[in-house]
Amino acid sequence: MSDSADERWMRLAIELAWQCPPSPTAFSVGAVIVDSGGDEISRGFSREGGDPQLHAEESALAKLAAKARRDYGDAYCGGQIEASLRKVLGM
Repeated sequence: MSDSADERWMRLAIELAWQCPPSPTAFSVGAVIVDSGGDEISRGFSREGGDPQLHAEESALAKLAAKARRDYGDAYCGGQIEASLRKVLGM
C-alpha cells in the first residue's frame, strides 16, 4: 500500500472516531480493515451501538465475521472465523 493510501485510510479512521459516543475515561478510536488489494472490507468505532466496552477493532472484526457468515454459511464461519476472532481478540 502506498503512503497516500495509508493516509486515506487513516483519515477515514479519524472520521470514524468522531462518531464515537463521548466517554470521560476512554479514547475515541476508528478502525478500518483493508484487504491485500487495498479495498475496505470492514470498519468500526469505539462504543459503536452503545456498548461502553466495545473497541473499534472489535466492532470492525465482528462485522467482518458477520459478513463472512452471510457469504459462506454458519458451518464454515462458525469454526474458522469465530476461532480466529477469539484468538485475535484474546477471548
